[in-house]
Amino acid sequence: MELDYPKESLEGQTERSVATKALENAKLKPSMRKELEEKLKPPDIPDDCAYIWEVFWDLFRGERMTYADILAYSVLYNIRFTEFELDLLHMMDSVACKFVSDQIKAKNKQKPKT
Repeated sequence: MELDYPKESLEGQTERSVATKALENAKLKPSMRKELEEKLKPPDIPDDCAYIWEVFWDLFRGERMTYADILAYSVLYNIRFTEFELDLLHMMDSVACKFVSDQIKAKNKQKPKT
């Protein structure tokens, strides 16, 4: 998630976009190329949960995911989620929202008080 969050130090770009662009440079040192490729490597998701990972990224918008959001998605794509899958989506959402909240708090701490 950290790779996809815009950073002020990168002029609002994400680490993923900067790293992807860097990999396009044919003159990039092999050691740096390997480091960037490793950084961009997707997480290991068990095969039987991979679709939930995709659903999460379809639904996540930087704020709490609601049951209405999930219901609309399930109707649109004709999916019936199990209780486990719903719990998994909400756990992922909690982690992601905490990350976003922490990023906002850190950014606000850096602003000078006037």
